[in-house]
Order: sequence, then structure tokens, then C-alpha cells
Amino acid sequence: MIRRAPGTAGIVAILALEARDVERVLKDIRYAICSLSRSSAFSLAAVLSLALGIGTSVALFSVVNILFFEPLPVRDADHLVALTLGTQKRGQGQWLPLRAGGVFSYPMFERIRTERVLSEVFGFTSTRGAVEFGDEPERLQILEVTDNYYEALGISAAAGRLIGREHAQPANAAVVVLSHRFWQQHFGGQANAIGQVVRVEGLPMTVIGVEPGWFEGLQAGRAPDIIVPVAAEPLLRPTWERLNDRGTVWLRVFAYPKPGMPLEEARAGLQAISPAVMLDVVPASYPAHIRQAFLTERLGAEPASTGVSDLRERFASPLATVIIMVAILLAIAMANVANLFVSRALARRQESAIRLAVGASPRHIVQHFVIESLLLATVATLLGVVVAYWVVEALVALMSVPDAPIRIHFALDGRVLAFAVGLAMAAALILGFAAASRVRSASLSANLQEGSRAGSRSRLRTYIVGVQVALSTLLLVCAGLFVRTLLNLRNVDVGFSPHALILARLDPQRTGLEGARLADMYWQLVSRVGHVPGVRSASLCTHSPLGGDRWNDRVTVDGTSGSTSALVLFSSVGPRYFSTLGTSFVLGRDFSERDSSTAPAVAIVNEVFTRTFFGTRHPVGRAIRVGESSSAQSYEVIGVVKDAKFQNLREEGSPMVYLPFLQRGPMLSGEMTLVVRAESDVSATASVLGRMLRDNTSNVAFHMQTMSAHVDSSLTRERLLASLATAFGVMAVVLAGVGLYGIITHAVVSRTSEIGLHMALGATSGRVVWTLVRGLLVFIGSAVLIGSAAAVMLAGSMRSLLFDVRPADPMTLVSVAGFIILIAIVAGVIPARRATRIDPAVALRHP
Repeated sequence: MIRRAPGTAGIVAILALEARDVERVLKDIRYAICSLSRSSAFSLAAVLSLALGIGTSVALFSVVNILFFEPLPVRDADHLVALTLGTQKRGQGQWLPLRAGGVFSYPMFERIRTERVLSEVFGFTSTRGAVEFGDEPERLQILEVTDNYYEALGISAAAGRLIGREHAQPANAAVVVLSHRFWQQHFGGQANAIGQVVRVEGLPMTVIGVEPGWFEGLQAGRAPDIIVPVAAEPLLRPTWERLNDRGTVWLRVFAYPKPGMPLEEARAGLQAISPAVMLDVVPASYPAHIRQAFLTERLGAEPASTGVSDLRERFASPLATVIIMVAILLAIAMANVANLFVSRALARRQESAIRLAVGASPRHIVQHFVIESLLLATVATLLGVVVAYWVVEALVALMSVPDAPIRIHFALDGRVLAFAVGLAMAAALILGFAAASRVRSASLSANLQEGSRAGSRSRLRTYIVGVQVALSTLLLVCAGLFVRTLLNLRNVDVGFSPHALILARLDPQRTGLEGARLADMYWQLVSRVGHVPGVRSASLCTHSPLGGDRWNDRVTVDGTSGSTSALVLFSSVGPRYFSTLGTSFVLGRDFSERDSSTAPAVAIVNEVFTRTFFGTRHPVGRAIRVGESSSAQSYEVIGVVKDAKFQNLREEGSPMVYLPFLQRGPMLSGEMTLVVRAESDVSATASVLGRMLRDNTSNVAFHMQTMSAHVDSSLTRERLLASLATAFGVMAVVLAGVGLYGIITHAVVSRTSEIGLHMALGATSGRVVWTLVRGLLVFIGSAVLIGSAAAVMLAGSMRSLLFDVRPADPMTLVSVAGFIILIAIVAGVIPARRATRIDPAVALRHP
């Protein structure tokens, strides 16, 4: 069937119809604005509730988007890959990726680049170090990049020039590129910053350029302060030839496949060159079995359009938990606003009935409510963006630690804007249609006869409040469990006294010392520190407690039933280390200055080691062998110390061996931690100690913090969850309390005549109040039980985030239930007592 195009008259009619529709919508918008302005209390409550829910949701989405989903602003980001290193599965021909952006040795990177399987191979490494551009050095985030880093990514300088091929050799590598943020903060964005000299780890380096402001590197959330060439490694660390070290992996490697090459083809090419690459770069010092394992490693590639980030693995579980909590908070906020909308709709049923009677269509009534909800949602979303900015700042502050700041800022990009608009539209449609349905649910005659009383006993509003109470209970129970976890970890017995303890990580690379000379320098430094005012004692260690790093080796102990062998943790420490730390001895003696490289080899073990290897036998005086059987060295156990937390606060006791650093002097080549016990005023002692280290060890870079701050930094995830869950729980209870108060107030109003009758018959005010509150308590108790059961199930799925507390912790469940019921009683008693003060004669005349 052929349809004719409309003629001129038809087009005019269509345009006139569309114009009338637009005019009607504009009229409805003006009417809605006037209506909402007359109900200012309702409008304010609705906007604030929605802004709270939408703002927190948008803030969390913004953080998750930046960390996990936002594409890098670089050339052809969709084709960027991160090289990985994995082990060949025997018999299956599949490689097992370790992680995207796996680390490689520099010789391995150079070997991969020469194969030309990929079009561009480049890399970087990130560290923190001392940078001096004024009177005092600052500890900043330093990025070391390969000579083709910027060229491969298609990045141009905002000022000056960037690191390039001409900086591939150490002789030309004493140059620095500033991040745009650092340039603005410390040089005021002035062009004269180019050519200035800054000292990086004590090495003078010339500023040659500034990165563009839109580029902050390939690590999400970890923007660098300054950028230097990888070729500067021999200048920054002259005693550690990392560029030639085959046995140390430290460089993240990225690449672009050749034009038109699919990812699978790039992976196949990397697999094919893996045997030759691994054979060329295997360290000669590796024992045969480790060498064989190394040769089975296989190269791979993973998509890296969003870059890499250590924050993803670290905060994946906490952020997933926060997403659930924010979704619950948004649901509570929506329920609160829905309750307000339903109440308002029921109060306006007579008005809607009159409009229907004079010819308005039901569609027009629904449209009016939807427009009202759209207006409120729009205002709430605009306010929610401001809330989101504050929430993001709070989230970043909770996730950061002083020595590793996270740099995430709220940005209203396309994804975030679409998410915010989507939430606003969903909220507006749900609320608008929910309110309109209450008006359309009853007949016109019923509406005209009952007026505003028709909705006084609405079960929907009661159910909404019940949902709010249950969800608030869920949030508060989770908050209680996370707070208990944080307190338990803060109060855990760490095996030493963290108070009045100062740690200073010392980096001696610029001294050029190693071996015995480095050991002598360290020990002389300890002697000087011991005379600093306010210092009670001082010592050294290679691995500080709760530092997260580890040194393990194989230990073999001969016994009555054969030899026991296992991998255990190690640390090299100085004399008085245990007394400085506050760890007590169980048996034997401490290390002393006599335990030098010329003295018999000795060791101190912890209680777990004693139970594991010696059982009931006396350990002091017995020998242990450290290392592989062919090159194992024997040590005599001279003491046993109490167990102490070594890697983190959650760990169970691990076998631990301590060796004297003076005895290992000839093997020293790297960093150590100075451990200082202050007399009383830790801050004053730390200040004096810092000045002494700067004045007497100008070539030694150091970073200093108190042990208390160090322990607190290890609780970032727990602090994030406890703080956010508590904040969300409190906000949820406030919203639920408002809803309860509204329900009871309306219930009291609807039962005014009944209350008057009871009072006229001699009922006491207390009995009347109890009658009104009793039903409320049964209802709230049921909602609390449902919320508690849901919280226990949710907490069970998050068991790994808890510590020393069960998901069904009785103290937490009882405390939360009591708190919610108390809020309900307060919300119910206030309007109930107000009702008992009404004159019974007046109450009886109430319709």
C-alpha cells in the first residue's frame, strides 16, 4: 500500500499539534515550579536526599572509572599492550600471565626490543626519592622512562622538550622533565623553569621541559612529579648497575603491535622469541634448577588501553564493598524521596480528582508528576555534582598514605556525566510514576469524597519505611564489623612497642660505598645517632617490621629423625636492635659489636622457628644451615626472641631468622633502615635527627617517619571501609528516622478521634503512647531482623576484609538493633506525646 505524503494543510496541522504539545509542556513546567516553590519543605527534603544518594554514587563511579576504565590519552590507546612474563604449562602449550605490566630486567627489555616482533617497545619504572630545588629536599614521585617513551606514546612537550633518543646514554642523561602539575605548583608555570638545575638523589640534573597537563603517565592514580631517563641509572645509583643486572626485574614494559597486527598474532610472535630471549638474558650466577625454571618463562601481552595501577589489586575488594554500600545508600535515599512523593500525591488526590473532573486526561496527570520529579532530580543532580567533588576528595584522602599519595581528581567527563544524567532520569521516572500511580489507583468519586484522608493509611509508605530501616540496619552492621576490624588490628600485639619509635630508610647509592666500607659508614652513623639529644637507643635492619618486603631463603636443621628444611624469612640487624624495637628475649643473648665478619657465624631465631624446627629441644647452641645444600652456610643459634609481626598486621606467626649485619658487611650494597627509640617527645627527636642526617650524611638519601605512622599507613584499606561504612550508616539512619517520624505523625493525625475517645474514657497519656508505639516496635523489630540477616550474609562474602570478628558478631548485631530501635522509639514517642496533649473534646470533633 502506497502512502501519500501529507499535503500543505496536513503539514500545517501537524506543526500546530506539535506547537500545542510544546506549549502544554512549558505550561506544566511553569505550574510544577510554582507548585514545588509553595511546598518548600518538601522540595528541600527531596533535593537533599537525592543529592546525597546521587552525589556519592557519582563520586564512586568517578574514582572507579579513573582507576579501571578510563582510556589513556595517548596515541592509539586501544592497541597499546603491556608485556607479561609467565610460565609454560607442560603439555598444554598455554602461558600463565603473572599480571598486566609485569616487570622485566633491563637486559631483557633491550633483547625484546632488538627482535622487532612489535613496532615500538618502551618502558618505565616509578620510585620515590629526594629532590632538591630549594632550601629543603622533598621526597617526590620520580618516573624513569626509556629514551623512546614519549615518542612511542605521541606526547609533545607543553614547554621545552621531552626525553628522547639523544638521552639514551648516561653521558647525556642528567636531565629532568617536570610534570605540568609540579611545574605549576613549584615554578608558577614560568618559562624560566627550563634550564634550571635540580638535585635528584643528590645528583645535579637540568630541567629540559614540561609534560602537557592532560598527560599524567601510564599509572592510574599515580601521577609523577618529575621524569628522568632510565639511562641516568648509573649516575643515580653508581654502586648498582641495574642496566646490566640480569637477575633484577624492575622495568614495566609496554609496546604497540605492528600496524594491522591482531593481539593474538603479537602474542604468538612473543611466544616464538621467548626461548631465545630467556637463554640470552639468564643470569650466569643462577643455580641449575633456578636456571632451568627461568628458561621456561614465556613472554605475553595484555591490552593496556587503561594503563596499569597497583591500586587496582590493592583496592579492588574494598571498592567493590563500597559500591554495594553506596548502592544501598542510594536505595535508602530513593525510598525516602519516594515516601515524600507518595505522601504529597496522596495529599493532592482531591486536587487531581478535580482536574480529572474538569477534563484533564490521566496521561496529563502522570505527565505533571513526572515533570515535577524531573525538576527535582535535575536540581538534585546539580547539587550532587558538588557533593561528588567533596566525596572524591575524601575517598582519595582515605586511600592515600603520606609516602605514596594518590592523585585522583573529580572530572565530569563524558562517562561520569552520562552516569549522573542516567541516575537523575531513572530517579525522576521512578518517583514520578510512583506518585502518579497512587492518584490513579482510586476512582474519581472516591477521591472527591475522601479528599486528603484517602491516603492516610497507605501501606505503601509503611513498606517503604520498612525497607529503609532494613537497609539502614544492614549498613550499620557492616560499619560495626569494619570498625571492630580496624580496632582489632590497631590493638593487635605486634611483638614490639611502636610508640616513640622512629624509622629512617637510608639509601647510600650516591656514596659509592659498598661491602665493608659501607658497613663501617652505617655503624659510625649509628654511633653518632646514639648521641643525638632525645635518642634512647639506635640500631639498623635491612627489612623493617611491617614494611611489606621480604627476604627468604632455605633453612635446614638436623634432628633426631632426620633433617627438616623449609623457606623462612630473614632480616639482617645490628646490635641493640631488639632492645630498641622493644622485642624481648626468651633465651640466649643479643648480637654485639664482637659479632663481626671475622667471628663465628651466629643467628637469632623467633619462637615460631623454634617450635617448627626444634620442637621441645633447646635451640641455643644448635646449628642451622642457610641456603641450597651445595652452598649452604652454617650458623649457630645464640638466642630466641618473641614473635613479632613482620610483613603485615594480619599475618600469622612465620619462622624468622635474624643475622648480624656487621657479620654480613662484605655483602652489603644497598639500603638499610635506621631504627631509633626516642626518650619522650618523638616529633622533637625526629626533627633533630633529620637535621643531623642532612648535615652529616649529605650523600645519603633518607626518608623518615614514626613507627606509629608506619603502622597506621598499613591500615589504609581498613580505615577506608570503616570510615565510609560508618558515614553511610549514619546518613541512612537519619533518612530512615525522618521516614519513621513522618509515618508516626500521619498515623497520629489519622487516629486523632480514636485518641480523643481513649482520653475521654480515662486512659492515661502513657497508655495511649504505648498503644501507638507498640505496633511500631513490632514492625521495626521485623525490619531490623531482616536487615541483620542480610548483613550477616553480605559480611560472610566479605570475610577476607574482616579480622578477628565473625560476620554474625553478637555484640555488633545487638548494638545496632538497640540503636535502631532507640531511634524508632524517639521518632514515635514525640508525635504520640504531642497527640495526648490535645483536648479530648477537640479530638472527638476531629473528622
